[in-house]
Amino acid sequence: MVRTNDPFLWGFNSNTVNLRAPQVPVPYVLWMLLKNISGSAELMETTAVSDKKEPKTAGDYSRTRVSLGELCNTSALDDSPSRALRDLVARALGERAAHRFSELSKIGSGWDFGRGEALHEAAVANLGALLSRIVTSPPNSRLFVTTDGSLELRWQSESEGRISIFVKDDRFEVFKAESDEESVFMESEVRDTLRTAGLLK
Repeated sequence: MVRTNDPFLWGFNSNTVNLRAPQVPVPYVLWMLLKNISGSAELMETTAVSDKKEPKTAGDYSRTRVSLGELCNTSALDDSPSRALRDLVARALGERAAHRFSELSKIGSGWDFGRGEALHEAAVANLGALLSRIVTSPPNSRLFVTTDGSLELRWQSESEGRISIFVKDDRFEVFKAESDEESVFMESEVRDTLRTAGLLK
């Protein structure tokens, strides 16, 4: 054993090392270092790919909690109420109005030159409350979305001309064009709204 002060030859936590090994050319040492680095990178890349878990098959849900909406690629919670409301619109106002309602539900904010809002959920809920209590269906009714995100139910009455019910998120407004009068009702006053509009006897 030989004691040396050459830092290159120090062992870990010791000042004693074996005799010097044969000298190695510097380019060879650099080549070995680069080869080891590239090999490590390739190993890491291969490991990352091989360690990826295979996607579960369609029937392999034993260890994973999956909702019905994810399985069907749709939201079951959102779809059922909208479908039920569309059916209610079809029964109360006809299939044409139901198709129109579906179209209006897809309109996003920014229509009407950037000023229009999307249909408010509360207005849609109030429409459902209104149509579920309707007794006399209005003839040839039409649905429109207004700039503030409300719904307008409009039809032509033989005796009173054009009548509109504006279904807002917190109230109903009944407008009769022939008399140029407007009546406002709170969202809880559904029967009064229908009676004023001539849809409840």
